[in-house]
Amino acid sequence: MLRTIIVCTLFGLCLNGCVFMRVKEDIEKYNAYSHVVGNIISESSGYKPIFIGAFRYESGEEKLIDYGIIYGPGPFEIWLLPGEYYLAAFEDANEDMYF
Repeated sequence: MLRTIIVCTLFGLCLNGCVFMRVKEDIEKYNAYSHVVGNIISESSGYKPIFIGAFRYESGEEKLIDYGIIYGPGPFEIWLLPGEYYLAAFEDANEDMYF
């Protein structure tokens, strides 16, 4: 009985150590990102979806790296790895989410 308790306790401690190692890795990944914030200003009278995309050139082609959608003008944020990006924003006038 005592042996079972000791084995279960050691097993539990090993699992906790693995969890803490994963949390450390997740924090390191999170710290590698940059927080890009901005404000969309629009003359549109409606609150239609606005697509905000972060693009970069890879192998001579534009590649969408990350995007966000807000409804109507206002603040936005995107998390990106360090690098050079181009931001683009446009209103989805017909609201079909097809870009």
